Amino acid sequence: MAGASGSGVPSPTVLRKVGAPAPRPASLPNSGVLRIQHELHTLIREPVEFIYVHADESDVTKITALIIGPLETPYAGGFFRFDIRVGPEYPMNPPKVILQTTDGGRVRFNPNLYADGKVCLSILGTWAGPAWSSAESLSSVLLSIQSLMCEEPYHNEPGYETMGDDDIKSAYNDYIRYETLRVSVLSTLKHAAHARHFPDVLERQFLLWHEMYMNIANDLRERRDGSQYKDAFSNRRGTFDMKNIIHSLETMKKTIMERMDTLDKPPTVLGSVSESDKTSLSYAADRLRDDYRNLTRSPSPGGSASPRDVDNPFLWDATILGPENTSYEGGFFTLEIRFSHHHPYRPPFARFTSPMFHPNITTDGIPALDLIQTRWTPNTRVSTILDKLQGLLAEPSDTLNPVNVQATSMYRLNRREFKRRARRLAQDGC
Repeated sequence: MAGASGSGVPSPTVLRKVGAPAPRPASLPNSGVLRIQHELHTLIREPVEFIYVHADESDVTKITALIIGPLETPYAGGFFRFDIRVGPEYPMNPPKVILQTTDGGRVRFNPNLYADGKVCLSILGTWAGPAWSSAESLSSVLLSIQSLMCEEPYHNEPGYETMGDDDIKSAYNDYIRYETLRVSVLSTLKHAAHARHFPDVLERQFLLWHEMYMNIANDLRERRDGSQYKDAFSNRRGTFDMKNIIHSLETMKKTIMERMDTLDKPPTVLGSVSESDKTSLSYAADRLRDDYRNLTRSPSPGGSASPRDVDNPFLWDATILGPENTSYEGGFFTLEIRFSHHHPYRPPFARFTSPMFHPNITTDGIPALDLIQTRWTPNTRVSTILDKLQGLLAEPSDTLNPVNVQATSMYRLNRREFKRRARRLAQDGC
């Protein structure tokens, strides 16, 4: 699910940082600041799948990046945080990049990603090979790092390109899968310092990929639970403790869902209120009432939506119309949308209350729609959400955000049966 942006993609912080003149560090020429701003703008306008960036409020040369492990690799769904520092010679010289997701310097996630945070890439000047040029960018650096997270990272070690039998490579991949769940997913979400720049991205991605995490954990439990592991490229040893991983995954989902279920509750209800809360609450309520007026005057072709209670503009009920000429045609699919009192600067949380069977909608009804997950922008209106949700029904994808394992498999392997299931849902929802 993809993209490049900041604290919630894009957050008000990032929008201010890259949308207005940035504070210029004394050591960096103005041309360097402009170059970095341009690159951050590009990352937002042209998102890169599973890549997000956040620029420091006071110093644009201090950047935090989040790379989510690519699917179909041992890193699938992992949250890997990098600190990037841009020096005064940029773009003539490369930035400095340090991996922060290392369990305090204990886990080496890749032959090229050291436990001390070192990232071995030739364009960063930390490995042999093609050198940095001024034509490179933040995007090319992040893409190069992402490419290290491949299906068989064992072969990333120099001299090991063709070495290793299947058992050795499988053992290494399982070790990476385990540490990805333990460190990059669970530990990152548990520790606020790791998650502070990307809270919306991390929590919402976790909910979307929870079924995948559980499948990986259960597979490792069947094959590895209680057995010893050893990193092929360091001295790290340990035991696969899958019972604890599975329990933590379930607990984490419950915690995040409880938070999402109170997203629409204003601070006065939650028991804490400040002047800034009051201002934010008033603006959010006015904005949502304006959205409702606009929908009343100009109904969305994608469906309908309105506040559940006239006294609470933050909780809406919506209905998405099944798109014409699709298997969902004729259906009325209901969902609830919870808006934050920080709306429109935080994304809403939407969940279908109708039964759904779709590759890009989780088994508990959460749509993998970037617009309301990790690609939210403050100018998004409720009518746009309805239209995009209808578009999601119209164009299922088994490659982009395939968060429902059973639906994705059926869509790939038995399209006829998939369409039959979808038509039955539409008929039940008439």
